[in-house]
Amino acid sequence: SLAWPCSIVSQILRGLILTDGHIEASKVAKGRISFTSRSKELRDWVAFIAHRLGSPGRSKDTQRDGKLVYIWTNYTECSYELIKALGDLTGKKNLESIHSPRRRYTKLNDHTYIERIRSIKKEPARPTVCVEVLEGNSHVYATPLIEHNTTGGETQIIRKIATYDEYPRDEDGRVAEDFVKKKDLLMGASWDTGLKDKQENDYSVLYVGGLDKYGNIWVIDREKDRFTISEIIALTKANYTKWKTVNTWFEDSAVGTPAVTTIREEMPLVPCTTVYYSGGKRSRANVLAQYIHNGQVRFPKLAPWFPDCDYYLKHFPHTDHDDDIDSLFILVDNLLQMRHPAEYENRPRASLQMR
Repeated sequence: SLAWPCSIVSQILRGLILTDGHIEASKVAKGRISFTSRSKELRDWVAFIAHRLGSPGRSKDTQRDGKLVYIWTNYTECSYELIKALGDLTGKKNLESIHSPRRRYTKLNDHTYIERIRSIKKEPARPTVCVEVLEGNSHVYATPLIEHNTTGGETQIIRKIATYDEYPRDEDGRVAEDFVKKKDLLMGASWDTGLKDKQENDYSVLYVGGLDKYGNIWVIDREKDRFTISEIIALTKANYTKWKTVNTWFEDSAVGTPAVTTIREEMPLVPCTTVYYSGGKRSRANVLAQYIHNGQVRFPKLAPWFPDCDYYLKHFPHTDHDDDIDSLFILVDNLLQMRHPAEYENRPRASLQMR
C-alpha cells in the first residue's frame, strides 16, 4: 500500500483523519493535524503517506488509561499542503483559518460543523475488492467507503527473518547459556547508544550474538531502553561475565566513547572497542538484508523481545526509531570479520626437521 498512487492513498488518509484525526484549534498550534491509533503499524503508515503528500511530522508513543497509544502530529506550517492533497475535511471541528507559507490565512472547509450520526441502516451488497499486502497476512477491503485498514507496512528492505525455536530457555524466556556451549559460539556484543533519556529521543540497543564454525550468527539476547551511561556500563560488564564476549563494540558517539573509557579504567579485562561507520542507515539495512534473508543471521523466535525486534527491522525506515538497524549491523559486521577457533583445528601444520 505504500506504493499506491497518491489519488488512492490520499483518500484513505482522508478517511482516517476524519475518523481518528484531530485539527488543533488553539492559538498556539492552530491548524496542526494529528492522528491517534492503538495500532503502531497504522500510525506509521499515516506518517509515511502524509510525508509523501508534502506534510512531514513527528511520531510519539504515550499512555492513556493504562494502554499504549501511538500518535502522529504534522508540522503546522505544512498543514496547507496536506489539506490541499486530501480535499475538504468537513465534519471535523476545524479552525476556520491556518497559517500558510503562500497565504496568511486559508480556509480549511467551506463549512465548519460537527456531523452527528442520525441513523444507521443496512446498505445493499456492493462489489468489494480484497488486496493482499505483500509479505504480510493483512488485507484492505475497498468499497466506495473504506471499511478496514491494512496493518502491514513492511518496506521490502528486510522482508523476512530466519528464526530458531529449539533451545533451552531461562526463567525469563531468554536463551540459556547451555545453548551457547552446545553450539560452541564465539560471542560478541554491540551497542548503539542514545544521548538522552527523554521519551522522544532514540533508544540505546544492545545485541548479543555468537558466530558458529559454519559462519552463521545466532542472535542470543537484546536489551533496549533509554539507558544512562552507568546502566550501559553495568550491562556491558554483566554480559561479559555471563557470555564471555570476545569484544563489545560501541558506535563512536557522545555516549559510546565515554562508556568505553570508563569500562577500560574500572575493568581493564573487559574487552570493548569503539567503531566508526560512514554512510547512511539505508545502506546498512541493505547490507544486513543479504545476511538475514539467506538465514545466515538467526533470531530466537520465542524470546520476549523478538516481536519488537521483528517489527523495527521489517518496517525500517518508516518507524519512529532506527536503533536496531545500527546495533545489529555493528554486531554482524564485526563478528563476520572474526575467525572461529574451529577453523584452526584442521589447518596444515608446519614442521621443521633437523638433519
